[in-house]
This record gives sequence, C-alpha cells and structure tokens, in this order.
Amino acid sequence: MNKFLFELGTEEIPAAMVKPALKELKEGFRRMLEESSVTAPLIHCYSTPRRLALLAEDLPRNRPDEQETVLGPPERIACDGAQALTRAGEGFARKYEIEKERLEIIETKKGRYLGFRQVQTGVPVTELIAAGMGEVIAGIGWPRNMYWSETRFPFVRPLRWLIALWNDEIVNFEFEGIRTGRESSGHRFLGRSMVEIPHPESYVEILRENSVVVDSAERRSLIESELVRLTPDGCTLVADPGLVELTCFLSEKPSAVLGRFEDSFLRLPREILVTVMRHHQKYFAVTGDSGQLEPVFLTIINSGGDPDNLIRKGHERVLRARLEDAVFFWDSDRKKDLGERVETLATVRFQKDLGSYLEKAKRLQEICSQLSPGNDILQKAALLCKTDLTTETVFETSEL
Repeated sequence: MNKFLFELGTEEIPAAMVKPALKELKEGFRRMLEESSVTAPLIHCYSTPRRLALLAEDLPRNRPDEQETVLGPPERIACDGAQALTRAGEGFARKYEIEKERLEIIETKKGRYLGFRQVQTGVPVTELIAAGMGEVIAGIGWPRNMYWSETRFPFVRPLRWLIALWNDEIVNFEFEGIRTGRESSGHRFLGRSMVEIPHPESYVEILRENSVVVDSAERRSLIESELVRLTPDGCTLVADPGLVELTCFLSEKPSAVLGRFEDSFLRLPREILVTVMRHHQKYFAVTGDSGQLEPVFLTIINSGGDPDNLIRKGHERVLRARLEDAVFFWDSDRKKDLGERVETLATVRFQKDLGSYLEKAKRLQEICSQLSPGNDILQKAALLCKTDLTTETVFETSEL
C-alpha cells in the first residue's frame, strides 16, 4: 500500500477560513478517488495560515480492474434463424475488432442483445490524481476571493507552491502555472525558505525542524499550555475556546506573551475591555481572585518567543491606543442621556422597506402595549432599547 502527500502553499489565509477550506480539500480529494472506485481509508489533514495539506495512507497502486459489458444490436437483428451473424452482427464485430468467438447473446432488462464482455485494467492512481487534483483545488469555496494571476483564477490568496508525492516520487501536474514538486517552505522568519520533503512520512518532522507545526491539534495544545504557563499566580485566564481556535490558525509556531496596561483603564465596563482586547487585538483577558479583570493580557505570537520584550512592548502600545479611544468614546457617550438619542434613531435605517430604527422602536412599543397594557416601564424600555446604536462606543466596537 502507498502514501500520497499533497500540500498547497499560499500567502497567509484568513484564520477563520482555514479549517473549512481544509475540510473541503479532504472531501474533494476523497470524492475524486471514490468516483474512480478507489478507497482512501485514512487521510490525515494538516494546515497553517500558509498551507493546506493532506496525507493519504493505504492507497492501492492501481484503480481496481472493472468488467465492462459492450452491447451491440438486438439479437433479432444481429443473428439469423440459424444463430449465424447477419451483416449487422458482423459490422458490430468489425467495429470493436472482436473475434466472433467472443461474441455472445446477453440478457438485459430491455431484451436480448449481441455483445461481449471485457476487463478494463485499472489505471495507476497517480494518473487519476494528476488528472483530478486541479478540479479539487478549484472546488474549494471561499467567502471572499481575489484574482491573483492573468488567468483571473479566483482564490483566497496567491498560490506559491504545490507538493504532490506518491511515496518518494513526484506526481507531475501543473495548476495555474505552478508545477508540482517536493519543496515546501519553512517558517517565514525562523525556517528555511525552501525545504525538501523526500517522503510523505517525513513531512511533519521536517517542517517541525523548520519551526512549522503543521498539526493544528498540536498547535492548539501548545497555545493552551503557553497560556497556562504565563497566567500570573493568583489569576485566572478568561476562558475563550473560540479565540484559542482562531489563534491556532494565525500561527505556525505559537508562543505566548504577557503584557500589561494601566490600572486607570479598568474603569471601563468589563464588556468593553474584553471586546477591545478580544475582537480588535486577539488578546486573552485575565481575572483576579475577586473575579474582576486584572490590568494584564495574554497574546499568541507566531515566533519562538520574545527574549528582548520588543513584541510585548509593541502590543502594549497598540492596546493603550485602543483603550484610550474606548475611554474617550465611553465618556463622550455618557454625556448624553439615552432619551436624547431617540430622535437620532430616525437617521439610522433598519431595512429599506421597513423604515428607520425609530419606526422599529415605535412598532416595538405597540407590541409591548398589547402584551402588557399600561406598563410604562416596558414602554420606555422598548423606546430606548435601540439607542445604543447611535453611540460612538458601539459604532467603533460593533461587536458590542
């Protein structure tokens, strides 16, 4: 049995798109084989921001032999009363260059026909792969595409290299001007720019030697252990599995950095602090014994570490600017009562056929009056509940 390695090298793919694309690559590859009656019992998937890869094991060398039945004219036309071939029957034999001895009458649901049976020898699986992988690549769906070559081929990011190895041999084909080979790329800053893969079995380890962890589960485990290691004593990391998953596809060699921000920013509501850190900067928040946020954060970087603290200082500068903006918007918004913002809702469209958010709020008031007649508090809440949309805080941090 044989192994096949395929790697698609690209510029950095947006983190949220990597996992769905890898799933489509795997399904497309499996479907391509199954359509040719080839089974791939075991397919490993690997990915980083710069590559999508799969390694298929236990593949047969050739497609299975198939018995084919070739039908000719109906028996009543192909044979005479003595079962000798008529001119139509002889024409069928000449067309397929078949000896008369191999011809037979074949029973079908539609009747009896002259025909013959033959075995189609299975073609090498490498030929199927060479002919079909281009369609598999093109079949990956992306939420957004770019045109990166003269052919106007739509793909999420420019393609840079293709690996296609059948055991230790290259499966030769070309896609969008890029020929397959055995050369991958190490980490953009910590590894060699060109890395030769001699055999599929050596793929994971050779890239690890070049500071690329291609197994996303291994990267996720590294991230989780790094976050635990750097969380200050007496503090607790705010659980965020979604952010762990996202950072897993932002790095090829993840490590964590612990940063700090001024205590004065803690006067901001927790929701604003966490949103600014998480959605804008991909930072993890930390709480103390009391459950209140601490003026520290953790972030995952795509390198082996930060021995000179230059990366940490850069992240602290960026977060300070973000939080200064948040404080300004928060203080500015609180100078105006929510009731003063009601009329501003008239300038915010809800939906082109349903009017503004002010009209929506008034419709909501009407519904509330029917559900709970005479409830003034409910009426006021219905009128005010959309006014946050007119604040600078929500405008700048729409995730809120």
